[in-house]
Amino acid sequence: MAQNGLQGRLLPIVKRIKQTMKFSRNIFFSMALLIVSPDMWLTDAVPATPSKDYTLEYIRDTYMWELMYSQTIEYIKQHEGFANGRKYNCAAGKLTIGYGHVVQAGEFFPDQISRERAEQILHTDFAEALRLTDHLHELKGAQRLAVAHFIFSLGYGKYRRSDLRKNIESGLPVDSLWLQYSHYTTPGGVTVKSEYAQKIRSWELQLFNNRMPVSVE
Repeated sequence: MAQNGLQGRLLPIVKRIKQTMKFSRNIFFSMALLIVSPDMWLTDAVPATPSKDYTLEYIRDTYMWELMYSQTIEYIKQHEGFANGRKYNCAAGKLTIGYGHVVQAGEFFPDQISRERAEQILHTDFAEALRLTDHLHELKGAQRLAVAHFIFSLGYGKYRRSDLRKNIESGLPVDSLWLQYSHYTTPGGVTVKSEYAQKIRSWELQLFNNRMPVSVE
């Protein structure tokens, strides 16, 4: 009964926090979560699908997932760029719009889209990357986000065929292997190593290893 009473008092507070601040950038909220659970950065601390019981653990797990998810989305927006909402050809020569959305056959977009529309597309694309991650693995929290980001960036086919996927499935080390996926192929068929892509792979690897990257530089 005492716990239910505490939950009843906490839920309105949590709702107000969510309504009045962008908690993903609020250091005080993060510190409060750290006090509640020092091991919150561990992979198992954030389930793929949180418990449906409104316990303190549920509140913590749900907000930690939203925190890491929102930081991942912000990272994609920064490293993909917006290009004023106009279509452009990426380094690999693919027609792209918004935050890294590759225009598929049969898709139509105007010459320019708004940031709001670009973010909608990004959330849809990343939700698909999460679904594909879940199709291959039973990962949780940070590891689930890291693999989904890899799929978003390099494609499902490349990940599915990769030794990286095999190592993750087998529980083998992935650190050096992960960083090898730092190349792109030009429209002329030339494979180019990219230091920028290596920074992105390093960011994913930090996330996979249960340490939410702070910098997006």
